[in-house]
Amino acid sequence: MLSRRNIRGLSNILRRCYAATESAHNTAKEGVNTEELRLTFASPVEVFFNNTVVKQVDISTLNGSIGILPKHVPVLGMLKPGVVRIVDKDDKSLQYFASSGTLSMNPDGSCQILAEEAVRLEDIDLAKAEEELSSAQRRAQETMEDDARAVVQIEIETYEALVKAAHNIEK
Repeated sequence: MLSRRNIRGLSNILRRCYAATESAHNTAKEGVNTEELRLTFASPVEVFFNNTVVKQVDISTLNGSIGILPKHVPVLGMLKPGVVRIVDKDDKSLQYFASSGTLSMNPDGSCQILAEEAVRLEDIDLAKAEEELSSAQRRAQETMEDDARAVVQIEIETYEALVKAAHNIEK
């Protein structure tokens, strides 16, 4: 038997589903081509793609790696430190490193990647990344408060992913 609370929750879910369906219907009526994958990829200091048509996006999220093609189902995700690979409409593969951020794939075929920090893979200074990783690992050995230790662990995870990405680009 459904309680009032469950019915209210179900009502909210149905309302959101209807709104998403209506949004997709309106998008189709407005002439937006949902057969294309339109990418916006930016960090606070640089816009890499601005509503640009691409063929594919491969990205690592906290829930695993995702390959996004045109007509992908809507999805939200938190980025994990790693490589963002984009295949442009000319089949050229472009690679970036993102430290963290968000991913949003929308019903209208648009995809937004908002990264806290991002850099082209070929612009990574491997020696500097390895030096920063060593420094963070040394700091992790020191006695410190739990909050400070958590920050250092995040730094280590990010620098490990950065070094791994830089090694892969050199091959």
